[in-house]
Amino acid sequence: GQRLLRVDVRPVAYVANTQSLERGKYLFNSRGCVDCHGATGGGREFLNDGKGLRLAGPNITPGDGKVVARYTPEDWVRVLRHGIKPDGRPVFVMPSEDYNRLTDADLGALLAYVRSLPPQAGGEAVL
Repeated sequence: GQRLLRVDVRPVAYVANTQSLERGKYLFNSRGCVDCHGATGGGREFLNDGKGLRLAGPNITPGDGKVVARYTPEDWVRVLRHGIKPDGRPVFVMPSEDYNRLTDADLGALLAYVRSLPPQAGGEAVL
């Protein structure tokens, strides 16, 4: 079977004031989130060789049935900083080595921004 990883993490505070949301939006747009998840967070195809190889990032907007719908604050930290899904499986594509270096304040701002996005159509990752 697939290996499962357990990493204990501490949640970061989500601060949803104007300054924090603006910082979160800046980080979302400048740190590569848009490359896989799209400008609206609804997911984006970022590789298609025309021969069947496709990669698309999942929809990370809030709402029932979305990939992140049941994420706890700890799940967000684990997936972003360590590339580990809530069930312990590794994320296929996630630049965790970059996000691991974000301060708690920046990570909290990024998460507050993502959680503020309006729900979008879109589904799970395509691998």
